[in-house]
Amino acid sequence: MNDPEFRTKQEMGKKKRYDSEELQDAVTMHKTGVKMRNILAKYPHIPRRTIYDYINRDKNGLELRKPGPKPILTEAMESDLHSWIVGMQTQGYPISRHMLLVKANEIYREMYGRTRSVGSLTASWIQKFLSRHPTLCLRVSQVIKRARAEVDVNGIRGFFWEVVRHVAERQLTADQVFNMDETAFGQQVQSKKVIAVKGSKNCWSKSANTSSHVTVVGCGSATGFMVPPAFITEGVCVNRYLLDSCCVEGSKVTVSAKGFMTASIFLVWLDHFSNSIPDTVKRPIVLVYDGYGSHFNEKIVSKAVQLKIILVLLPSNATHILQPLDVAVFKPFKTILKRHFEGFMIENATTTFSKKDMIQVASSAWLQGVVEREQNIIQGFETTGIWPLSFPNMLRRLCLFKSGGIAATNHAIEPWLQAKQIIRNDILSLPPRIDKKRKRRKTLDVNNRLLSYDQLQLLDE
Repeated sequence: MNDPEFRTKQEMGKKKRYDSEELQDAVTMHKTGVKMRNILAKYPHIPRRTIYDYINRDKNGLELRKPGPKPILTEAMESDLHSWIVGMQTQGYPISRHMLLVKANEIYREMYGRTRSVGSLTASWIQKFLSRHPTLCLRVSQVIKRARAEVDVNGIRGFFWEVVRHVAERQLTADQVFNMDETAFGQQVQSKKVIAVKGSKNCWSKSANTSSHVTVVGCGSATGFMVPPAFITEGVCVNRYLLDSCCVEGSKVTVSAKGFMTASIFLVWLDHFSNSIPDTVKRPIVLVYDGYGSHFNEKIVSKAVQLKIILVLLPSNATHILQPLDVAVFKPFKTILKRHFEGFMIENATTTFSKKDMIQVASSAWLQGVVEREQNIIQGFETTGIWPLSFPNMLRRLCLFKSGGIAATNHAIEPWLQAKQIIRNDILSLPPRIDKKRKRRKTLDVNNRLLSYDQLQLLDE
C-alpha cells in the first residue's frame, strides 16, 4: 500500500519521529483547507490517524496537549517551584539539582501521601522539569565572599565622579585610560568530561604537574592596546632562559617568594607600564585598578606622580563588577590557557611543566586570547561604564549582581510567596534577609569584676 494517506503506525515504526510544533502545524494546515495528501507529503513521518485524532480534538474544543503522560506535579505546583528557584537565586542561594528534587518530593508527599505507586521523584524528573521550563538551565555558580556581596551604590557613585573629574579637567581620551589587574595559574587537578568507550569500567586522565605558581600581570587601554604582560614566578633567582620561548614581544619576568605581586615589584612594573605606552599617547594617563595592599603606598604614589600617571582605585570589593580585565578578558584567556596546557601535554608526551614551559604556554594563550582579541578589553571598558563613562551601566551591573544575575524585567517573583498553604509557606518560603543593622555587643569589658547574669544584661545600657 504505497498511498501515504493510508500508512499505518506499524508501517512507520513505534518510535515517534515528530514534535508538537510539527503536529500543530499539520492541524492548522487542515483547518485552512489543505488536503490530507499534501499534509502527509510535507510531514511523512506523522501518522495519518494521529493527525485526524488531533483535528477532532481541535473541533471539539479539547486542548492539544503534548503526547505522553501528564507531569506528576500539576502546572500550578511546577509554576511555584519555578518562582521559588528564581527567588532563591536573586537572594544569592541558587538551587542545586539535589535541593530541587528534595523540595519536589516534599510537595509530592504532602499532596499524595507516601502510598502512591510512583514512590518518589527521581533525577529523570529534573530533566523533564527543565524541558518544560526552558528559562531554567544548569550552570556553575560563582562563589562570592561576603564582603564582595556587600558592595553598595555609594562607593560606585564616588568612583564614577572621581573618574569624571579627571576626564573633565584633563580632557582625557580613550587611549589615556588604562586598567591593570593580575591573574594566576598553577597546578589545578580537576575532572572533566571526555569521550570514552561506552561501558568502560574506569576512565582516568593524566594531570599537569607544574613546578610553581605563576602570576600574570595584565594591563590594557580603552582603545584595545595591551601592555606586554609581566610574569611573576616563585623563587629567589631568575633563570636567564625563562623568556626564550615567550611569544609576546616586550614581556617581562621576575620572582617573589610565593609568586604573587609585591609592593616592590609593583614599583618596577610602573616603569615597564610607562615605557610600553606609545609616544603618541599624551600624558597624564589614568590607571584604574584595585586598592590591594601591594598596589598602593607612598612610594608607589610618588613614582606615579613622577611618571605622570593618575592612580584611580576601584571601590572596595567591586572588582567583579567594575574591573574591565576581570569582566571581559581573563575568562577567555583562562579558557584558551587550559586548552594550550592540554595540547602541550599531548604533543610533548609529558605531564611535568617547568617555569619556562609555563611561560611559553601562558604567552601563547595571551597572544591568542588577549592580544588578538582587542575587542574584549574595549567591550570590558564599555560594559563596566568606565569608558565611555556611564553611571547607568555601572548601576546596571550592580543591580544585576544584587539580583543574582537575573534582569528585573525577565522574571517576576509571583505573589504566592505570601500564601498560607502548607506547601507554599513551609516548603517553598524564601530565607529571611540578613539584617545589616548594628547588632548588640556580645563581649564586654570586665575590669576585674565578677559579674552576675543581671549585671551582664545591664552593662551596655
